[in-house]
Formats: sequence, structure tokens, C-alpha cells
Amino acid sequence: MFVRILTLLALLVAAHPAGAEERAFDLTVSKAALAEPAVLKAEEGDRVILKIRPELDGLLHLHGYGHALPLKSGVVTTLDFTAQYSGRFPAELHGEQTRGHAVVFYLEVYPK
Repeated sequence: MFVRILTLLALLVAAHPAGAEERAFDLTVSKAALAEPAVLKAEEGDRVILKIRPELDGLLHLHGYGHALPLKSGVVTTLDFTAQYSGRFPAELHGEQTRGHAVVFYLEVYPK
């Protein structure tokens, strides 16, 4: 039993490195948001939580991380992941209303 608890604690520490923070963002995906994409900032190892409130239908693709979320107008969607890679990554909405694709936001991840 004691070994199981230590193993679980070791896994939790490995999953959330020292100094890692939780970065939560509330985003509205609308035509106005597409005109001026937001810039979200995090550091490597941070937990990133995106709460997305779409006013447009489409597929949201976070480049560099491979996340793709189907969005339906009026339905809140959450994406929760660890920022593993440093760089500037565009998130694009693909769909008919954007006539192809349009950048919704940029995720900037800085090295620790």
C-alpha cells in the first residue's frame, strides 16, 4: 500500500513539474475575434486550460500541438493540456463561415 502511494505521488510530481503554473483562458470565437486574434502566453510545463465559447461553427486546430476541436455555436468546449513545446503556435478555425481558415489566437510558450 505504501509503495502504491509513493508511486502515485511520483507520477503526480512528474506530471506537474516544479514551477509549473495553471494558465486558464476564456475565449469567445466570433467574427470580431477573428479580426484581432488574441495572444495567450504560457511557459513550458504549464497546464493550459482553454474554455472556448464559439459563436461560429467549425474545427479549431492548434498548430504545433495537433489538437483539433469541433466547435458548435453556443456549446462551450474545453481543451486542457500541458505546454510541452516552446514557440508561437496559431490556432485556426476551419469552416464555411471563415471561407477556409482564420486565426483565432496565438499561443506563445516560453522556455523555463
